Amino acid sequence: MIEGKSLNNKENKCIICDRLIGQFGDIEKDKCILHCEKDDWYIEDENGKRNWNKSELKIKKFWDEIRQHEEKFCTEVQFSRIVFPDLFREDMFPDIDFKKSFFSNFKESMKKKIVFRNCIFLNNIEYFVSNFEFSDCKFSQSVSFYCDYIYSKSLALKNCSRFHGECKIVNIIQGTVVKEKVVNININKCVFKFDVKIENLWISKLSIDNTSFEQSLTLNDCLIEEIDIKNKDKKMINKIVFENNEFCKKSDIYFENVDIGFLSFKKNLNDSEFMSFFNINISQGLEFINSNLSNFEFHNCNFSKAKIKIENVAFISNNGFTIFNDVKWPSCKEFSYIIVKDEEDNKILSLRDTFRQLKYVNEKQGNIIDANKFYSAEMKEYKKELKNEKWRTYWQDKIIFWLNEKVSNFSQNWILPLIWFFSIGAVAFYISNIDRAKHYIISSFDLTRFPIIIMPPIKKVLEEYISFINPFSISSENTNSMIWLVFKALSVFIIYQFIISLRRQTRR
Repeated sequence: MIEGKSLNNKENKCIICDRLIGQFGDIEKDKCILHCEKDDWYIEDENGKRNWNKSELKIKKFWDEIRQHEEKFCTEVQFSRIVFPDLFREDMFPDIDFKKSFFSNFKESMKKKIVFRNCIFLNNIEYFVSNFEFSDCKFSQSVSFYCDYIYSKSLALKNCSRFHGECKIVNIIQGTVVKEKVVNININKCVFKFDVKIENLWISKLSIDNTSFEQSLTLNDCLIEEIDIKNKDKKMINKIVFENNEFCKKSDIYFENVDIGFLSFKKNLNDSEFMSFFNINISQGLEFINSNLSNFEFHNCNFSKAKIKIENVAFISNNGFTIFNDVKWPSCKEFSYIIVKDEEDNKILSLRDTFRQLKYVNEKQGNIIDANKFYSAEMKEYKKELKNEKWRTYWQDKIIFWLNEKVSNFSQNWILPLIWFFSIGAVAFYISNIDRAKHYIISSFDLTRFPIIIMPPIKKVLEEYISFINPFSISSENTNSMIWLVFKALSVFIIYQFIISLRRQTRR
């Protein structure tokens, strides 16, 4: 007992609540044991770890007060402006129910709504979730919320701007997602400075609004019915990882107005009805691995600065195909290769099938420009595959693909065929008329006759050149027939590439 006023003195009460102060230990003179700051209850070492051994009796008294407060309410319990110290230890509280929760009757407590407002948690916390709401709270160290599916209902985190440790929301039965009960998670206007992990849960709804994640948000081994992530203020989510999750039938996944550094979608079973992304900007990386994306919709998304990794992904299935509406893609060089080691040598698995699917889904939507971009990338990937094949077997394909790339960049550039046509025509015309060309060149050194000897033949040469390259012309007496025939064969291929290039750029 500390010295002070009589306990019966009505003035000797906490300035926050009506509890008497000075009842136990060395606490503040104007605040009760629940609301005092507790800065002197622990010793902090060089690594920031707090030792609470010197305050075991105070901590026990604190949790006794919490339990008594909880017993007064039947449906909803509110804790306001309370500073929470270290958790109780088993040797302090041998009661089995009290080990699971700080409430007096665990089963009855799970039926109540527990609300924390403007509370501060000074040490690691580990709570069993029933129907919890944390509003304007501060967490000094790591946070773990355990979900027991017999009782779990919901968890709400609102306006909590100080998470100075990892936050985990997990099922206590590791490796098993029990499907009798579900959990709703609502995160609104929070700031997480460290990793947030949601694991091994059956999620009825995960709602995240105007919240920033400075490290990562990970959903792993969850059964998911609905996700709604939106940010009116464009809060930054540094990294989002979906791995080994199952998206239920008729589930709805929705992202809106979110800036994401890195998005990973890996090894998920996707039976959802909708996966919608609206106004999403991904600045660092986008990763899709071993997943079905055929029901994804991307609207007004910017991936132009992201490095993209795609492996074993289906953009097309019996249920439909991915929709890309106003998506800004990076250059195809930013799509990563997957290196696989086998017994013989390292193999680089090309992205040809990925580009083929992206070409197809853009064509289905009438997006010819992006479809042509991925067609060109698909052809380049096939050309890379041909490099590893033997010339004896694939010499025809190798020649054709080399010509396609050089002449028109796989029908993506209509100017290149024109340059090739006139350039090859000039070379063929010169070789075919090499004797006459030598005469004109030698005569050009006679400067006194320059206007007479050189100028008149130029006009005639141009006329003969145009006649030579004319696709509908026939061989003349002064033309080398073999050279003319080779040029005509090449010109047919070049003109075809020119027409295809124009058609790819202008077709409807």
